[in-house]
Amino acid sequence: MKKIIFICVLLGSTFLKAQSTFLVNDYQYRSMVERLSILYYSDSNNFVSPDAYYSREDLVKFALNLNQDTLSKVDAYNLGYLLQDNSEFLPDSLIQQSKRPIFKKLYRTPANFAEVKVPYFSLKLSPVLNTSIGTDLKQETSLFLNTRGAELRGQVDNRIGFYAFVADNQAVFPTYMRQSVYANSAVYGENFWKEFKEEGFDFFSARGYITARLSKHISAQWGYDRNFIGNGYRSLILSDVGGAYTFLKLKTKIWKLDYTNLFADLTASVPSNSAGLILTGKYPRKQMAFHHLGYNISKNVNIGVFEAIMYGQPDSLGGNGWNVNYLNPIIFYRAIEQNLGSAGNALLGLDFQWKFLHRFSLYGQIVLDEFKLSHIRAQDGWWANKQSGQLGLKYINVAGVKNLDLQMEMNVVRPYMYGHIDNYTSYSHFNQALAHPLGANFYEFLGIIKAQPLPKLHITNKVFWSRVGKDTLGTNWGQDILQSYRSREQDYDNEIGQGFTSDILFWDLTVSYQVKHNLFIDVRHVYRKEVNELSILSNENQFLSVGLRLNMRHRLQEF
Repeated sequence: MKKIIFICVLLGSTFLKAQSTFLVNDYQYRSMVERLSILYYSDSNNFVSPDAYYSREDLVKFALNLNQDTLSKVDAYNLGYLLQDNSEFLPDSLIQQSKRPIFKKLYRTPANFAEVKVPYFSLKLSPVLNTSIGTDLKQETSLFLNTRGAELRGQVDNRIGFYAFVADNQAVFPTYMRQSVYANSAVYGENFWKEFKEEGFDFFSARGYITARLSKHISAQWGYDRNFIGNGYRSLILSDVGGAYTFLKLKTKIWKLDYTNLFADLTASVPSNSAGLILTGKYPRKQMAFHHLGYNISKNVNIGVFEAIMYGQPDSLGGNGWNVNYLNPIIFYRAIEQNLGSAGNALLGLDFQWKFLHRFSLYGQIVLDEFKLSHIRAQDGWWANKQSGQLGLKYINVAGVKNLDLQMEMNVVRPYMYGHIDNYTSYSHFNQALAHPLGANFYEFLGIIKAQPLPKLHITNKVFWSRVGKDTLGTNWGQDILQSYRSREQDYDNEIGQGFTSDILFWDLTVSYQVKHNLFIDVRHVYRKEVNELSILSNENQFLSVGLRLNMRHRLQEF
């Protein structure tokens, strides 16, 4: 493997010219990349991406230039895995070939079920599977997940890339998850759903996009998918905890700058009942314009600023058109909003990452919805001072133990943050948050320990603790971002955790073993306990599950 990597370093620049598709934001995959980028950053080779959906091309460029002599046995294995998983950017002579392909045509390489690679065209097709069975020890109920589908990606003429993912899903979730589906009219991380048997849910997953290289430094992506901006486990700027949506993304990477423009068409609200979503015609639409500018101060320090505007209004036909004023890719949205007299919801903020000692990464985010310094100085708890913040640390090779990594993170969101006049301007899509799944009015502390004692064995231990001030019984204390801030309980003396306070403990221990390339056996133990002064909001779940996963990320419900 080291010889192959060395040859790739020499030849890589010859082949890395195609338009790239993007990796799915999977924690296990992402943590491998981040670990390497923290350990081995340098002036000549540095992987920095505020977008968690990494470019496959950029990832391979970074991986090819690592010094393999400094890698641990496990890191060398992971590096080989990353290269083979993105083999469209490698020459044929360096791609690992299967010893026994099926019918001499299928699985000719371990990473792909079927593939075509000819001059100016490549295509990779793979099945996807995520099936598990389990039991909730506290609720004495059986749980299961059954996902089947396919994934394909490819490129044409080294300028156009394409990606598609489709899957059919049936699932019986734990009680807290079922309550969330009925409360929000949406399956966590998905959109449309319907009832399955007595306690289950049936939903279809579909994502896809095309990418195009507009110039040497500018690329475009148009499709139906999700996005994630940030360096943390959570994002308070833009997260992928909700369902997919249609968007156009422009990315400009030049000098030390990484500039992202995102224009998205979103669903304002959806009606439902216990049997699933109700088809009453076209769901009401709204739009979001978003831009983020990242600047690499040095090889190990990056800062970014962002701005977003959410706008829309009720329409007799259930939708709105684009306001061309917001399509300007370099304008200050707040100025446009004021000049138009628009009632849109504007957010702005910043993020940063500092890698140091080739062992640590300190990162954070600050997001401002509304801000008035005089009220902050007065400490009067004015409702419209709406901000959120994140601070986190990643520690690689804890106490000198190879491939033992730690991540700690704190997220704080004030009441009424992300909410607005109505669902047309709230920072949401399909009744789900576009930032943090808890919405607003909470503290959250999380810790993650990840160990990889063997190349194919991943052990991940996550603990989340949060204090959330919930809304119920017709009240609005600022947690539910879908409620109008006009129905707030009070103008002053607002504090984080107000309302009906819930303390939530969430613990997830997952052991994954890679049997074949991208084929994992997963064993999970999850414990979740929510304690609220209202007994109806208190619940406790503890479930064990075992599953088989092929070419898919974990389906998580961490809130």
